[in-house]
Order: sequence, then structure tokens, then C-alpha cells
Amino acid sequence: MIPLTALLALLALLALALAFPPQDFFVREGGELAPAGVAGAGPRLDPPVQASAPPVDYALLATLLSSLPPQRRTALLSQPQAFRAFVQRELDHRAILQAALDAGMSQQPRPVFLIRRSAQGTLRDYYVDQEIRSRIASDFPNDEQMREYYQHNRARYTLPRRVHVWQVFIPVADDATAVAQARERAQQLEAALRAGKQSFDEAVGQHSRHASSRLRGGYLGLLSVAEMGAEFRDVVLALPENGISQPVRGKEGFHILRRGAFVPERELSFEEVRRHVREKMRNDLHQRLRQQIYREAHQAYPYPLSEKEIERWRLRLAGSDSMAGQG
Repeated sequence: MIPLTALLALLALLALALAFPPQDFFVREGGELAPAGVAGAGPRLDPPVQASAPPVDYALLATLLSSLPPQRRTALLSQPQAFRAFVQRELDHRAILQAALDAGMSQQPRPVFLIRRSAQGTLRDYYVDQEIRSRIASDFPNDEQMREYYQHNRARYTLPRRVHVWQVFIPVADDATAVAQARERAQQLEAALRAGKQSFDEAVGQHSRHASSRLRGGYLGLLSVAEMGAEFRDVVLALPENGISQPVRGKEGFHILRRGAFVPERELSFEEVRRHVREKMRNDLHQRLRQQIYREAHQAYPYPLSEKEIERWRLRLAGSDSMAGQG
């Protein structure tokens, strides 16, 4: 849903756009911005002008805070440092806006065009969000609806068979000499591990070059067996618990793997997934309603265009010198 801050931005943009008299700027048919009197100019485009940015005051802060979730609002108001940082961000935003105004950007055709497009987009999204809100009951989905959804989608809420895996990773450059050297280094490290000359944790700390797993003692995580690459899955499945593999060649280097315990497949209960089910059902309905609202708008406000006309525009724009340098 669109927050109140977005609506405030829309209103500010509209006020900015309408506050001052029209200026002599136009839009060519092809989309190029042009001054008055130029041949081929289309409808007038009035650039907004504003001398100063809106003030940062109590009214602004109160409105901004009212748009925040209750927990976020409480956190800001209960912590002086957090509230000061919140105010400082608004002051920073105002300073940049004032700099843009002083630079005359509110009178330049392209910023004017972008402001109006942004305002139109915000208004469009706000309308769609309000329509969606009005069509979704506050108590949807109820407990009965959620349980029915869960029963029809039980497979979605089943955790697959998984396994704990650790690794020592030896990277390799893409040339034959480097591959041979990395393989020999990995084989020597494997032999040292099997002989007990070095623990797996020590090997990870000294030799592994996989940043995220190295910080966790080589732990790759609880991995889905079905989703592992075939070359790694076959190796892991063949190992006993706490067993160490021979070096396995991957895309970027060699992996020495250690297998932990398997975690069997498990179906999650309804209570475990209740919150997820509710969010999924509301999101799905949200998307369906959005599509429906767009269909209804097209039917109520048709704007017929022929394929021939659209193609004519494309060809004209593709060959137009006015588009050069605008990408």
C-alpha cells in the first residue's frame, strides 16, 4: 500500500506545478521539449517555479510520523537521538531541494516533465491502492479460509530432506597450471585431515577462501538434498556422518566437504505457517484485484490506438534526431 508520505509528495509536486503562471515551453509530438514558437510544438508544458522549499516544522513532522507504523513511530518518539536523526534527514532533504530550486531546475523543461510524470504515477498508484483496500475485507482471510488453503497446499509447506555441510574451499584460476597446483594443494590438505595432522576447523581458518562459510568454521548451512548440484549431492550422500570427501572440482575451485547429520523431510503444521498463509492469501488477492482494476479502467476509459499508428510512432522515434543523447 502507498504510505501517506507518498501522497504528501504527490500533493507537494502538484502544488509546485500549479503555483505559478505558465511559461512558454511546449512538447513536440515525438516527445522532445521545445520552446515557444518552434515548429511542430505540441501542447503547452508549464514548468513550475518555487522560490523556497517547504519548511521543516511541527506540522510536517506530525504528518510524517502519522504515516509510519506504530512501532516505528513509538521508537522515534521514545529515543531523542533517533528523533534528532529523523529530523536531520528531513533537513537534508530540504537543503537539496532548495539547492535544486536555486539552480533554476524548477524552470527547466525536463525536470518539469519528470515531476509531472512522477505526480501522475503517484496518483495512479494511490488510486489503485485505495480501490484494493476498499475491496478486501479487514478480516480476510478468516481461520476457516486459511485452513482450507493450507489443506489444498500441504506440499508447499513440507520441508525437504536436508543435510548439514561444511567445506574447505581452494580457489583456482582458469589455466591448466593453476588447476594442477590447486588440485595438488587440496589433495595434500585432504591427506593431512585424514591423518589427523590438522583439524577441520584449523584447515578452514588457514586454507579456505570462501568468505561467508569461513567465518562460520566452514559451515555452508542446512542444505536441501534435492537442490544440491549433482556432483556435490552424490559425494555428500556417499559420506558417513562427519566423513570428509576427496577434493570436488567446482566452477571456481576445489571443495573438501564434511557431512553432518541428515534432517528428514517434515510437514509443517498449520499453526507453524498460519502467518505465512495469511500473508500469501492477502498478497494473491491483492494482485488479482490490481489486474481487475486495470481491466475495469481500460473498459471505462478506452483509448483506442491502431497497431499501424503505434508502429508509425516507433519508426518515427527510432529515426528521430531529437532522441539522440536522451538515453
